[in-house]
Amino acid sequence: MTAPIRVLGIDPSTRNVSFVVLEGPTSLIDWGTKTTRKADSPRALEIIRGLVDRFQPQVVAIEDCHARGSRRCARVRTLLDEIVSTVAHEYEVCRISTGSLRSYGQTKYERALALAGRFPELQPRLPRLRKPWMSEDERINLFDALSCALACLGERQTR
Repeated sequence: MTAPIRVLGIDPSTRNVSFVVLEGPTSLIDWGTKTTRKADSPRALEIIRGLVDRFQPQVVAIEDCHARGSRRCARVRTLLDEIVSTVAHEYEVCRISTGSLRSYGQTKYERALALAGRFPELQPRLPRLRKPWMSEDERINLFDALSCALACLGERQTR
């Protein structure tokens, strides 16, 4: 029997970096959000390097910011490209398009609900339903990171 693949899912945003670590599609090892305090790409990259060093994943899963449908700002797009150039020489990088994440739900909140049902330990992190006039809750990024990691595992299984 082969050991499950360890995947580090990362979702950077304006002021934080959310991450999950999976060993196979059912074992959630660790998760969290690290704050950069401001829009600080060097600090975010430092946090990500620390996560990669700590968890030693076989695969790093991130959003494909160049795919159709991505709505990332220019700074986060550059940061995602820097992540790839930083870790690609040692680890496999799996870029996931936002379209691939739709299998977990049409909206971010629907995906978060489905994933909180699948991983009950994340239910306390589930944000409230966002109204159109509300800003996006930063806790949703944790579920985006988990969606990327699971989508990456799904793609690897279909190969």
